[in-house]
Amino acid sequence: MLKIWNRNSLVVLVTFLFFVQCESNEKSPRVERAEIDLKEKWDHESYLEFKDAVLHYSGNSHDYIHYSYIMANSFNDGRACYDLATQILNVYHQNKLKLDSTATAQVIDYFEKGANFGDDYCKTALYLLFSNGGFSGFKGMVEVDSARANKYRRNVERMQ
Repeated sequence: MLKIWNRNSLVVLVTFLFFVQCESNEKSPRVERAEIDLKEKWDHESYLEFKDAVLHYSGNSHDYIHYSYIMANSFNDGRACYDLATQILNVYHQNKLKLDSTATAQVIDYFEKGANFGDDYCKTALYLLFSNGGFSGFKGMVEVDSARANKYRRNVERMQ
């Protein structure tokens, strides 16, 4: 019998569902304006305004994830990288799934990409990840790596 479901299939399925957006006939005017502005400018400020509008007026954080993907991969936005990484973690946590190596690699890649773009949230997440070996609910994601953690330590100390 052909094994249809394996870890990679699950990652693809979760990722697909992650980016599918249920359209509502009634969008908030603020969300509509912010979305138009984002599509016109494709800049960091417009992305943050759109995300803020979606979270405050639609209540569904999944509504902005496909724009996070575009901003992270096409426009090199560090905060969008952070948002993608945390949403991957949220999907696994909400569905009580154990992170597999593919998902762990994606999370680390997005945090590192965001850190390279200068995002402080990504740098802090990497410090916590490598100094603790994971996050709350995801202990043992990676081996504790003091050298990698120290690379981001200054950022955490500066934020405190």
